[in-house]
Amino acid sequence: MENNLTAIIDERIKELKITSLDISFNELADMYKNDELIITPNYQRTFRWDISRQSRFVESLLLEMPIPPIYAIEIEDGRYELIDGLQRISSYLNYRGLLKELPVEPKMASDVLIEDVDENDEVLEDEEDTAADVERGFALSGCDIIPELNGKRFDDLPASMKIKAKRSFVRMDVLRKGINPQLKYHMFKRLNTGGEKLSYQELRNCSIRLIDNKFIDFINDLASNADFLQTLAYVSKNQKKKKFAEELVLRFFALKNKFSSFSHNVDSFLTEYMEEISMGDTLHEPKFNYFKEKEVFENTFRILNNSLGKEAFAVYKNNSQKLSGFNVYQYEAITTGMQSIYEELVNGSYPISKFTEKIKEAKMDKTFKLYTVGGGKNSSGVLMNRYQFIVNKLGE
Repeated sequence: MENNLTAIIDERIKELKITSLDISFNELADMYKNDELIITPNYQRTFRWDISRQSRFVESLLLEMPIPPIYAIEIEDGRYELIDGLQRISSYLNYRGLLKELPVEPKMASDVLIEDVDENDEVLEDEEDTAADVERGFALSGCDIIPELNGKRFDDLPASMKIKAKRSFVRMDVLRKGINPQLKYHMFKRLNTGGEKLSYQELRNCSIRLIDNKFIDFINDLASNADFLQTLAYVSKNQKKKKFAEELVLRFFALKNKFSSFSHNVDSFLTEYMEEISMGDTLHEPKFNYFKEKEVFENTFRILNNSLGKEAFAVYKNNSQKLSGFNVYQYEAITTGMQSIYEELVNGSYPISKFTEKIKEAKMDKTFKLYTVGGGKNSSGVLMNRYQFIVNKLGE
């Protein structure tokens, strides 16, 4: 048994095909300029460091502090794609004024499509904006070990310091071409459990592409659906940047199709569902009817937008219809529960006016409110209670 386990581990090590290089930041900049190093593939996160964090990284280079390794994948023609290290490399390139395009979060369609929320309305979890400051060739600001560096652009540095920055080395581990896609996926997922904090959906969006693009591209495409976005009017801007809308699309399909498999932790449940669909696509064992599922999603949110609009998943205050914020548990219960009468809603035999009335009754019901409060983790019993509440209410 021991010999067999050793052989399995040795075989996995061979499959990883990793080459380690000690490379200067100047060489990385040359590779980037010549398109030999791709720093923004689809699975990479966005550039988030503000000027202070970028400045402190440059300060670390000048002080010859140790730099954590970066990781890349070898692709065609001997080029590399970065899978970990975007914040560090982009900070160096940004300070030198070399970034060709800025890998920042684009303006979301929802910022245009969703009606503005009244200033007096509460928005849940609206945190400070975390977008990076991406001014090319910026002046250092926030250096706390050598504050004399603050205000200095790269061209302002003495020649010796410019050379020191260029010649600073970093270890780059390269996954060679031909590595098993699932090993790439697991390596990426483990690399990105630390460093710049990602939301679970950002991590899924990045890492699952190392297995297959089809399902995650499908999720991201539906996240820009106009009816869907109107129902998310009370989702905060910071949540949108962290791909919460995409997570909600994933929640819809995971709960609709694998409700009975849910046990306790939503994040693990969603990740496992995405892995199951994506790996099935890779192995040509389709477990997901893309055409049919897209139709169900679009019809579901067309009905919700036409009947409730931005009130669909907002909380009603004090048994009145004054709205306070987006409630993810109402989202789960309503979108999943209404599938019990999906055909009747689509063909018109269940009137939209009656649907609107029943959902509003549910949202103001004390029992339903009790089912739709709590922390980030769920129990299958509570999930079933709120789902069944909606099913029963619609069936009255």
